[in-house]
Amino acid sequence: SDDIGVDIWTKFVRLSVFSGMTAVTRCPIGPIVSDPALFAMLYGALNEAYAVARASGIAVSPSIVAEDAVRKAYAAMAPQAKSSMLQDLERGRRLELPWLSGAVVRLGERLGVPTP
Repeated sequence: SDDIGVDIWTKFVRLSVFSGMTAVTRCPIGPIVSDPALFAMLYGALNEAYAVARASGIAVSPSIVAEDAVRKAYAAMAPQAKSSMLQDLERGRRLELPWLSGAVVRLGERLGVPTP
């Protein structure tokens, strides 16, 4: 890779949203992508994480938040795909929340980026 920081942040943006959305809804990705309200929530979270990355000085490509590309990327996943965070939640295990979605919120607060 020419810029490993961009690659890491791109993966982090996608992973934090996938994990957070499947955990908060307690369902796999298929129903999230197919439900307009849930997809809008996912898309909003993705844009928030992207904004945090950009505010951090990371040149993450705007293509990762292009709505058609986002829908296509998540729809390409197996509809029954569950994040490890959702699996941990279902099993009563400790969650990665502070290191994924929580990190987006903390960085957003520090950088003045809203992450509701």
